[in-house]
Amino acid sequence: MYRTRLVKSRDFTTFYNRLWPCLIEKAVAKMLGGYHKLDGGNPISAFKYLTGASCLDITLNKDTDLDMLWTKLKEYQSSGFLMAVGSHKKYEDISKKGLANNHAYSLLDTCIHDGHRLVLIGAPNYAKWKGKWSDLPAFNEETTRTWRNFEKKSVEQRIAWMEINDLWQRFERLVVCRYHEDWFELRTEEIQLDSTKPEKTLRVTLKRRCTLLIKLSDQNRLKRKSDAPLVVGLINIHRVTKNNQIGNLIMSYTADLDWLFQDPEYGFVETDSFDLDPGKYFIIFTFISKKLPFEYEFIIKSSSPIDHISYDFVTFENNLASHKSLLKMIESEKCGIEIREGLVLHEYSRDNFLVLMAENRTTKPVCISVIAKCDLKLCSIHGIDTDDLVKIVQKLNAPSDLSAIYLTIPAKSKCVIGSAWTFSAGTKLEQQPKKPEINCKYWIRVFEEEMKKKTKRKMILMKSKELKKLFFNGEWQIVVVDGHLACNEQGSPEFASTYYKRLWPCLIEKAVAKMLGGYHKLDGANLTSAFKYLTGSKCLEITLNKDTDLGMLWAKLKEYQSNGFLMALSSHKEQKDISKKGLSNNHAYSLLDVCIHNGHRLVLVGAPNATKWNGKWFDLPAYSEEVSSNFNKLDMYAVEKRFSWMEIDDLCKQFEVLVVCRYHEDWFELRTGRVQFNASSPEKILRINLKKRCKLVVRIVPEYKRWRDFTEPLVGIINVHHATKDNQIGNLIFSSVIISHSVDSHPENNIAETDEFEMNSGSVFIIFSFLSQRNIYQHEFVIRSPSPVDHISYDFVSFEYNLASHKSLLNMIQSVKPAIQIRQGLFIREYSEECFLILMVENITDKQIDISVIAKSENDEVIPDGFPTEGEWNLFKHHFGGSNPPAAYIEIPAKSKCVIGSLWTLSKPIKFEKQPTKRVISCTYWIRIREEEAKKQREYNKRRNREKKKMEPLFIIREKGKFKPVSIK
Repeated sequence: MYRTRLVKSRDFTTFYNRLWPCLIEKAVAKMLGGYHKLDGGNPISAFKYLTGASCLDITLNKDTDLDMLWTKLKEYQSSGFLMAVGSHKKYEDISKKGLANNHAYSLLDTCIHDGHRLVLIGAPNYAKWKGKWSDLPAFNEETTRTWRNFEKKSVEQRIAWMEINDLWQRFERLVVCRYHEDWFELRTEEIQLDSTKPEKTLRVTLKRRCTLLIKLSDQNRLKRKSDAPLVVGLINIHRVTKNNQIGNLIMSYTADLDWLFQDPEYGFVETDSFDLDPGKYFIIFTFISKKLPFEYEFIIKSSSPIDHISYDFVTFENNLASHKSLLKMIESEKCGIEIREGLVLHEYSRDNFLVLMAENRTTKPVCISVIAKCDLKLCSIHGIDTDDLVKIVQKLNAPSDLSAIYLTIPAKSKCVIGSAWTFSAGTKLEQQPKKPEINCKYWIRVFEEEMKKKTKRKMILMKSKELKKLFFNGEWQIVVVDGHLACNEQGSPEFASTYYKRLWPCLIEKAVAKMLGGYHKLDGANLTSAFKYLTGSKCLEITLNKDTDLGMLWAKLKEYQSNGFLMALSSHKEQKDISKKGLSNNHAYSLLDVCIHNGHRLVLVGAPNATKWNGKWFDLPAYSEEVSSNFNKLDMYAVEKRFSWMEIDDLCKQFEVLVVCRYHEDWFELRTGRVQFNASSPEKILRINLKKRCKLVVRIVPEYKRWRDFTEPLVGIINVHHATKDNQIGNLIFSSVIISHSVDSHPENNIAETDEFEMNSGSVFIIFSFLSQRNIYQHEFVIRSPSPVDHISYDFVSFEYNLASHKSLLNMIQSVKPAIQIRQGLFIREYSEECFLILMVENITDKQIDISVIAKSENDEVIPDGFPTEGEWNLFKHHFGGSNPPAAYIEIPAKSKCVIGSLWTLSKPIKFEKQPTKRVISCTYWIRIREEEAKKQREYNKRRNREKKKMEPLFIIREKGKFKPVSIK
């Protein structure tokens, strides 16, 4: 711990020696991680930090209904709510009226003066309103009678009245903090909403009438970076019936949760206040948007003591409570529309969402397909399909019923079948009454009717079902598919073709479509996904272009072929005249073989259809007579139609990407259990014991149910160390960089795998260390070997405080470049490779040294972790008005070595270029020592004090009606 002097704040000004704004600002900065994390333009965050209350964000513009705005302002004022207004980011001539652009002001009071509706605006500095009504006293004499002179002066300089007409012209938003001072609160225990588990529903018992509001707090948001960052739900309150069932709906409130932000102040929503009579009530939260595992807590706030309120939980199976709550809400509004005899469709729309319910009054199940069309561009739809699917089918010139996905409505039942929603963009008090934001049109089909209409369509039927083994979600899964294939009007399969009566491509395609959720989810251009579904192996992507070194490429192709790796090529998305050579744009081709013919380096390229290469060397037989003599006529015909040789020069011209699947056929594997990486928990390190020498590959497979919680890419190192006799980290044997693109929409692309390496018998530690941001991350190790793994065993060893990862990195860094002494007793050591750099500091003195490091790299795409880059520092400096921001110091204990941070970048596709480029990250550093900086500051302060003493004192006198300074010696 160290002491610091209080100096003039660089952000908040200590107006009239009031220090509390600076202290509050410092407290917030401390919680966020530094002054550079502050966002002065966000009044919502400021209000929520100080009050914990929810805020309304109201847009002000020329369409604002001033009468409605005035009514609301008086209502907010009478409720004691806090209000602030934000000026425009850019507004011409705003400074002529004294205001500042992109600035926050307080809205303190409202009044009517001489028939004019006025609002009292307060500035946090001297940028106050100087327009009409600004000279009207802010407060009456009765209020200011007891004030001191500096308080009166502060009000005169910072607070002014403004007419409501000027309010909407000069400001673009009004933020209302719905803070209820001195209210009491009751917090429930954590509730988990998961469609796979029974639903716990909150039941509240009131002994007397009271005023309440309900707050919902997200309990898991700091661990979540969801694939659905904009979430819409409902908080519904129902009466409890005598038999403990969902009764009539009392109140419903829309709850918008923005998971795109991780700031805790965005982690809750709050209802309006409402009155409830004595009795029992269910409080139910349900999703309107995509349903995700969600942990939350209810907070019940009341204006009166809560000793008369109690609560418990009632369990409902199969999310019955949420579903019944939605049904009650929908039925309370509109009558349904009968679309077929006995089939009724109910629609409920409000605010920023729409819910659709189907009612089947017949005695047998009805299968319906619903496709919704919404004019709102940013609308999301869940449960039913959009007209985008219809457009895709039409674009493919496919039969219309391929776009139909049928839902089964049981007999004599009501079902919520889908919803549409958009994220609320703030409140608008407009002159035209607000309508629901979402309006949809529907295209509805009944399965039985469609089957009767079907005359030309046929289905290929198989009596037996097929089993396909695919690699999904980090593990091999058996997928059961039948032979029902969608066909076109000519009776041929619509998607993968049954070339030469081979049905397996269609069945594999159907299995993948089944796992993804439909044929429309398939991505034919993603070669990496296709390889990983079929093999579970890592892929390399190699860029091909005019700069490709053909000698290096040829050597690599032979190496990949000798290892038995699978290879595929992707043609350019748009290339003129490609069809003249028989190829297709944006198409995948197989690379099957390589050979040298008459001194020419050739590759054998196979097309999945008849779009084969017909350029130079295409007429060379694909296989020798010895090989082709074993083919039947059908195989020979297929080879002639689809395979052709191509020279390596043309390969780089006609294709842009080579994908190599590092598939090791017939290798054995050993899977460990799940390992959780968490900086706040002991670190579990994998130790494997080998009884004999063998070749290995180590793979990391993330836990896919949680993978979408992380939108940041993952960059790390797998290090293999000898295990010492006393079970400590020994010498480094092997190191491999891994990169997983968690932002990828295909989770199977997030598997990371090392290169092959040889291991002698003995015990080794396999340690995974983060280079990017450290998240709570669960993964599984998979150890693969060409020989049986019965001689390999494993267990886990626990190390405290991430000691193993840190020691592993220290061993790796110390094995390369020598250390550089930057101060007496202080050394810096750097380890850099293609996509990362790690920095270590060694303190050999007897006392702690605090250092601040700023890195400068020529690579603009590097991402820092642990210390800022020059670019980030310049941004902080701009935020602090051009002066240097407070330095973030790192403590280096005496006689110790510490890894203080890293720089990393995502690896790009491999390029075999003629001129090798330097791919190693390099940096220069700006290093400051706290002790030295403090010494410089003390010397600077002494120099300033000496200069001040030399200055003559000045006094201000008034002469002839004017003020002027006078020197008095």
